[in-house]
Amino acid sequence: MTLPPAIVRLRAAVENDRTAFDRLLARLARAEPSRPWAEEAPELYLVALTLEHYYTAAETVFERIARAFEGPPAPSPRWHQELLEGMTLEMSGIRPAVLRPETAVELRELLGFRHFLRHAYAVALRPGRLGELADLLRAVHRRLAEDLDAFDAHLASV
Repeated sequence: MTLPPAIVRLRAAVENDRTAFDRLLARLARAEPSRPWAEEAPELYLVALTLEHYYTAAETVFERIARAFEGPPAPSPRWHQELLEGMTLEMSGIRPAVLRPETAVELRELLGFRHFLRHAYAVALRPGRLGELADLLRAVHRRLAEDLDAFDAHLASV
């Protein structure tokens, strides 16, 4: 049986986005040798931008999935949070849940950091907090990969 073109396209786009996750994780690893980081160390900015870019890549995947099955996210001041929460919902007859709740909880921390980074431009980055978030990203990366593998297996069986 041949998959519908829209599903084939979605699977290809998500796979492409997942290679971006791997590149971002490699970028994070380049900043690790100097850990623990000193205040104002250039590596802090590399880590901060990598965290921000990783969540943006993940959100792009979620937006692609939502558009394919539900239509574009509704305009709302909370659309980023609503999109993430929506990925944990099984939509009977439409799609299974994309994320386990625990994956979404951890991603919510990265979303919060992205918001902070985009809006708190005059605040110094804290090395300890960035280290915690870098560790979280590595854990989330594994869980997100498992969740997306399960979702892809569902798509392949459609």
